[in-house]
Amino acid sequence: MNKYFFIAVMIFGYNLIAQTKVGIMVNSHITSIENYEQGKFQEHNKFYPFLNPTFLINFSFENQTISLRPGYFYTNSIQGVQLGSSYMRTFYYNFYALLGVNLIFPSSSVKGNSIVEKVNDRTFTFGVLGIGYSFKKLLIELSYNINFGDGVYGNVTYNEINGQLTTRDTKLNNIISLGFGVAL
Repeated sequence: MNKYFFIAVMIFGYNLIAQTKVGIMVNSHITSIENYEQGKFQEHNKFYPFLNPTFLINFSFENQTISLRPGYFYTNSIQGVQLGSSYMRTFYYNFYALLGVNLIFPSSSVKGNSIVEKVNDRTFTFGVLGIGYSFKKLLIELSYNINFGDGVYGNVTYNEINGQLTTRDTKLNNIISLGFGVAL
């Protein structure tokens, strides 16, 4: 019995390794953030060009791919390691749909645009929906990251015009990403 199990694992492992591709992707993103900026607390969207490098480890089977995506996430307020996993399925020529999960682990050295900011130590969990196009080894992806939690990453204490101190939660909401990559 152990011999047959070992043979099955070797055959499956060989096929998996033979279909593995590695690569790198660089993402720009529009992030919806609520924080203190320019003298008042506001919700706004910010564009961050190409500040999200991600490594790709793709396991391909015919028109389906499972992708592991470790990388680094950056906004002015939140920076840290991210770990993602996606299921991709080709549906029309070189176009593919993307469904996955992305975890962001903020670093403790986060600084905001506020007077006094307290940063919570937590992990952000995002569901990812997207579409992509692969041309030979080049990849282009557009994805929407849906925050599964409340998005609060800390709170800000700032002075009102009348001198009163006010504390509000700061939030990381949803993210739209545009990525360009190469699968080697």
